[in-house]
Amino acid sequence: MAILSAATLFGAISGTAGYASPGTAPGAARPAANCVPMDDGSCMRFSAVTEGTTVFVTATKTGDLRGFTDFSSYAAFIGNEFNVTIKRGSNGITISPGKPKPPDCKEGDDNCPSSDEGDRTGNASRSLSTARAMANFATFYDSGLMAGPAFALNPPNVIANLATLPKPGGGTWNNRISSVITTGGPSLMLGAGLCSQPSCIGGWWLTVLNNSQTQLLGGFNNTASLVAVF
Repeated sequence: MAILSAATLFGAISGTAGYASPGTAPGAARPAANCVPMDDGSCMRFSAVTEGTTVFVTATKTGDLRGFTDFSSYAAFIGNEFNVTIKRGSNGITISPGKPKPPDCKEGDDNCPSSDEGDRTGNASRSLSTARAMANFATFYDSGLMAGPAFALNPPNVIANLATLPKPGGGTWNNRISSVITTGGPSLMLGAGLCSQPSCIGGWWLTVLNNSQTQLLGGFNNTASLVAVF
């Protein structure tokens, strides 16, 4: 295991899969779209994304998508939206409970949030409160609409390189994921992540919500090399 680097996203928004977002019935499809709304006001087309595209995408609590080309802006949004700290380093991406600390933060200050829990790596320990915020498991499928061969992970877990995971019938799971289901945990919390590069040292990074069904389209389809369940 290595450091970690919605129908939340693509299928739901394109109308090809159902998503139970806040205020909608389970299975209800969101309006069609073919791009990810970016923080600069543009919309990145799914078809324009490749394994090497640097973009950080997440589902929001309203069930919509947000994309960022700048990791610091993405991390700030994730901190405010989900009360977690996400960092990127030479070994990949780490996720920890609690919002990011201010640059001038000193332990013990009233305005300095404390965190006594470890980063969300493959074998990190979790408090009961953090465990309740995690998906019970995520299932990753090699076909669209949550069909075909699949594998499941319980949190906290990460497969940093899907080329090491054998696939039934031959080959590996690298670049073979087309859809994802996360089951359990609070619906308005992050449940799983996918990345197009091993250990998530580059490429696109996608986070999906608990209790969601995700149909990957365009350049996100069949290009994941890392999966994680928080």
